[in-house]
Amino acid sequence: VDYTGYMNEYGLKRFINQNKDPLIVEFEAQYAWKFFHDEFPTIILITSENQESKKALDALKAVAPQFKGRAYMTTIDHEKEEGHELLKIFYEKEQIDFPLLAIVKPTNREPLRYVYDDTYITEKVIHQFYQDVSDKSIQPHYKSEAATYNEEELVHTVVGKTWKNIVLDLSKHVFVLFYAPWSEESIKFMKDWEEFADTVKPVRDLVIAK
Repeated sequence: VDYTGYMNEYGLKRFINQNKDPLIVEFEAQYAWKFFHDEFPTIILITSENQESKKALDALKAVAPQFKGRAYMTTIDHEKEEGHELLKIFYEKEQIDFPLLAIVKPTNREPLRYVYDDTYITEKVIHQFYQDVSDKSIQPHYKSEAATYNEEELVHTVVGKTWKNIVLDLSKHVFVLFYAPWSEESIKFMKDWEEFADTVKPVRDLVIAK
């Protein structure tokens, strides 16, 4: 592959980074930093032995040249150790339907993760999913326990899915206790926390959470 850009450090690094690996690589630990922290988003396909996975892999191979210089692409069988570890980034549940299509988009802080909600994956689906992520027309995916919210609770339980609606609610002051459920000190302190919540209950714009 011939380099035709300017002979400067940025241009050469970008050229080498884009061309040193195949268009699609099998996920390995050595690629983790690149996929989660480099300048390009990474399209991830986690597969099984089923027919849907084979069709999705064919679709990924077909569109790969069109994403050169715009996104990295990686695939892994969920049965492999790296596949298990990668799944933990996206899901906390045991039963997952494959193939799983995801995109990791690096940011100045933690990378954002997006998961396609169907196993029917075609060339068109991959293009549209990538475009939706680029346009920010879909929300990032967060690992989370089930959302539970009850207005009558003294102390509201916050999980990943409700963090934004409860803690980042600009109309309220929010006081959050971060605790470890296996910690005796945490459990012991929880009674004090609930008593505190009861004391400040009349303050209507104050939310006490954990």
